Amino acid sequence: FLNKRMDAKLSMLTADVKERIASHKAWGEQEYSRSAHLPEKLQITTSSGLKVRSKAESLIAEELYKYGIPFRYEQRIPVADTILVPDFTFQAADGSEFYLEFCGMMDDPGYLEDYLWKRRHYEYAGITSWSNMIYLYATGNSLDMQLVESIIENQIIARL
Repeated sequence: FLNKRMDAKLSMLTADVKERIASHKAWGEQEYSRSAHLPEKLQITTSSGLKVRSKAESLIAEELYKYGIPFRYEQRIPVADTILVPDFTFQAADGSEFYLEFCGMMDDPGYLEDYLWKRRHYEYAGITSWSNMIYLYATGNSLDMQLVESIIENQIIARL
């Protein structure tokens, strides 16, 4: 069932979209500065061998693989006196980068406080939800895969 669904999804992409996705392959294969923070929390392995921190992040990564979209996981971004680490980084059509941050425990007060700190720092760096950041919110680390598909199709692919 999944292969048929994936094949149908990919066959619906236009040649132009497939070409735009493919044009980012080299960028996705380049070395990058990846976060080394709490490596023991990287306990889930995706089908391509990438270690991630949560089941939700692995599901997002798997969906990106289905579309063939190159990404960088936990790329370090130096900003003033701190380092920001978005969950997923993508290369836009103009060569700039944009980001997807999965916020999976918005019902946890400590997590929410950390999120607000991180969001302020993103905004200070010019990384905002209306320009180059996509936030995906959930509670209890749940994930709506239909929403993920919609974000990939309507926001990520649109920027490639």
